Amino acid sequence: MTEVAITSNPQKGFQHSVIRAHDPDTNQIIGRLTYHSNLITNIRVLPESRRQGIASLLVDEAEDQIAANGHDEVILFAVSGPPQRFWTTQGYTLIEGAGVTGIPIVLNSTTFDYNMRKGI
Repeated sequence: MTEVAITSNPQKGFQHSVIRAHDPDTNQIIGRLTYHSNLITNIRVLPESRRQGIASLLVDEAEDQIAANGHDEVILFAVSGPPQRFWTTQGYTLIEGAGVTGIPIVLNSTTFDYNMRKGI
């Protein structure tokens, strides 16, 4: 795993909290995760920085912050394929039904097929 520096700006209220992974040599942001309350809303890692454990570090930090805010569960929406497999390896399980109302959720032209959760 590549060594990275993790920075964050946990927020209260309606703003999203952001956690960033930085390359320690260049200080370039190589990964980012956003969450609101106990909902992970986005995770991105630069293609050249993938498969090095960076996404897992971001998720671990988010789970710690979410738990520190008094939540005992993290939820997220996932698409089929590699994203769903990643979340499964992180300990997340499917919530019955495709979306909150039983239909897929579409945000910013992306269709999320699954709701997933993990107790923390």
